[in-house]
Amino acid sequence: VDERFEHDFEFFAAMTVKIIGKDSFQPISFILRTAQRVLLYELEKMRIAGVPIRIVLLKARQWGGSTLVQMYMFWIQQIHKRNWHLAVVAQDDSAAKNISGMYTNAAEYFPKEFGTITFEPYERSPKNRRVKERGGIIGVGSVNNPKQFRSYNYAMAHLSEVGIWEDTPKRSAKELIASLKETVPDIAYSMIVEESTAKGLNYLYDSWKRAKKGDSRYKAVFVPWFKIDRDRISITGDVSKFISTMSEYDWTMWEYGATLEGINWYNKHKKDRYEEADAKNEMFTELQMMQENPCTPEEAFQSAGEKRFNPIYVKAMEQDCRPPIFVGSVRADSTQGEKAFSNIEFVSDLKGK
Repeated sequence: VDERFEHDFEFFAAMTVKIIGKDSFQPISFILRTAQRVLLYELEKMRIAGVPIRIVLLKARQWGGSTLVQMYMFWIQQIHKRNWHLAVVAQDDSAAKNISGMYTNAAEYFPKEFGTITFEPYERSPKNRRVKERGGIIGVGSVNNPKQFRSYNYAMAHLSEVGIWEDTPKRSAKELIASLKETVPDIAYSMIVEESTAKGLNYLYDSWKRAKKGDSRYKAVFVPWFKIDRDRISITGDVSKFISTMSEYDWTMWEYGATLEGINWYNKHKKDRYEEADAKNEMFTELQMMQENPCTPEEAFQSAGEKRFNPIYVKAMEQDCRPPIFVGSVRADSTQGEKAFSNIEFVSDLKGK
């Protein structure tokens, strides 16, 4: 069993880790779901390859992405590495404590036959704890107090909900994330995960695009709503009748990989959201539904407007896109008047239009 713990995270999680169930609110064994296995696959590829683990995780609704990240870091600290420090940073102290609380639960219910996990304060800090048996520090904080992380040498950083980290007059979210990431060394088993739901076109969007283009060492990971096991409702009655009434977007979701049971859940959930908003005299739109339950990263990041073209067709057209031959600006003898038509030329400029 000890030997298998080193190589099989799922086995370790099911045997030793307890989490609080979303439905039962009771401690249950941490048995991975489909969506969590999608993320685990990418984490394990990097770990086994012996390269630094770097992930940008774009999340749909709650499916346990943060839980998996935290428990994977817990596994590295408890099984693979000693004195392997971890920083948990969220948008506020409450959210950070909720994430680190998963670690506390895992330690509390850790089976005694496999060892003990004892916390002790680290350098009198109320937010930073040290695991006595393994030496790893768990530092917890928010973007509102970034200085507390700069004095430690962290090997792992869990940056939660970076999509809603706000800029302040004294620092930008981008600069803060960069400074936090600099504390993590580029070595095997080091780990940085930026995770968030999408909130418009911000730092997360830029980081995601860089990862998708291969312009960074980060792996872009997206889990669509139809990979979430609980987002399904069985179809009662005539299935052929259900199929005959499917809308164009229903068929688009089918092409992406949603099951009929998933499409049934999506439409019922959308109806519930409309009714909830109506009861509160609030507005709920198709756009919001797609943002909360995206099929694709593009749906998650869309911030305004309504679709005019089927996304399946748009995605097909994107396959023929290629980089521009030339990037620059148009220049003439003047920017206005008759001379604006004299000596027109293209001037190379990386920021040109």
